[in-house]
Amino acid sequence: MINKIFIYTLFLLSISSFGLDTATSNTQHQSTPKIQSFLNKFCIDCHDGDLQKGNVRLDDFSGLNNLAKDVMLNKIEEQVYLGLMPPKKKKQPGEGERARLFENINVGFEAIGLSSKFKEKLKLPAYGNYIDHDKLFSGEFKNLKGFTYDRNWLISEYIFNEKINRIIGYFPSEKIDGKHRNIKGDSNRPIALTNPFLLPKVSGVRYYANESFNGGHLLTMLSNARILGEYLTGEEMLKAHLQPVYKILEKEFIHKNIVKKRKEFLTNEIGTVLKNIYKDKNQLYLPQFKPLKLKFKKYGPKDKKTPYHWAGPDRNTKNMIQEKVSLYMKTAKNDEDIIVMCEKDWFEEGVPEVILAPRLIFMHNYIDDIKKAVSRIKPGKKTYRPLSSDEMSVIEKSIIKNRMRVDNYRQIIIKCVDDWNHPFKIISERSGLPA
Repeated sequence: MINKIFIYTLFLLSISSFGLDTATSNTQHQSTPKIQSFLNKFCIDCHDGDLQKGNVRLDDFSGLNNLAKDVMLNKIEEQVYLGLMPPKKKKQPGEGERARLFENINVGFEAIGLSSKFKEKLKLPAYGNYIDHDKLFSGEFKNLKGFTYDRNWLISEYIFNEKINRIIGYFPSEKIDGKHRNIKGDSNRPIALTNPFLLPKVSGVRYYANESFNGGHLLTMLSNARILGEYLTGEEMLKAHLQPVYKILEKEFIHKNIVKKRKEFLTNEIGTVLKNIYKDKNQLYLPQFKPLKLKFKKYGPKDKKTPYHWAGPDRNTKNMIQEKVSLYMKTAKNDEDIIVMCEKDWFEEGVPEVILAPRLIFMHNYIDDIKKAVSRIKPGKKTYRPLSSDEMSVIEKSIIKNRMRVDNYRQIIIKCVDDWNHPFKIISERSGLPA
């Protein structure tokens, strides 16, 4: 029974294969002679069995196998389309003959089950100008709908920088050969913006017809718009270029600067401020600390791991970790004790768990490297510098008013900032000033 089914299956497959081969053969039979006829008329003088210029032979095109035919079809299509072949001094095919050749080449590709690689190349920026411009602007196709989709216009880093520099009024210069000369495309401007479409620095303006506009591009552009908008409507720009607008917003700028200074002070010194206000009772107001239960692979002495200077977080975070570790290196009993003390500080500061967990895992695996880095740093004395007595009075009153039990440092600062902004917001709304 099994043998009968097997034989029957082979029979069906042989019939199917025969049908496909016949169909393919018929299609090839239709296109191949027509292509060979074109080649015989315009190409054989230089590419027959005897001459074969450029190691290309075309008199035997009809007898090529599918693999060789694919290679040759791509070469013929590209050379004829770009006007490189036949050479200008040789007899040239008419427009109709070229068009029929390309039609037959398309049929030839379909017959062997492959597609034109040259047509894919035409989508690349380097081939953008090879379209027939006489036809494009002739008006012959004006009633047809555009068949190309939207392109992403890309500009080089230097052009991008120069455009932004003009918008913000940044015109840098440098002394070259004893003369001050303007520097075009300089990136050392007051604000950091990113070109969403990166090109090699040697490139100018291009577009891609085969690359999509994705979420990453959009997020970069939105970020650029926000940063640029904030800069152009900021205090310095308005004061320099739009004095009437600055006068309207002057009170708001003064208030924002005061609040900003208070917030920066609290961010750096809130621990000292709270101890000065609450003395020994300060710890009772803080949330109860519970070390995170971390699951991770701890490297052993013989395990290979990424070098310290490449591993883990960015440089600023590493510096902050090293500074925190330096506070407890002398008093802690062991490395684990150091990490727990650092974790407790960050917990009370209000560092989110999603940031805290990877930071602690990094410390567990690189604590020896961190201590070595700390030992190479010359310790400096951190001096507490309070603001003016009036400002300190405002800050202390706001903390006493808004602090609740189990608030971490971050929550306290947010409440104080909201407290300082609220009266000004009400005044602004009553007076018609932008809030």
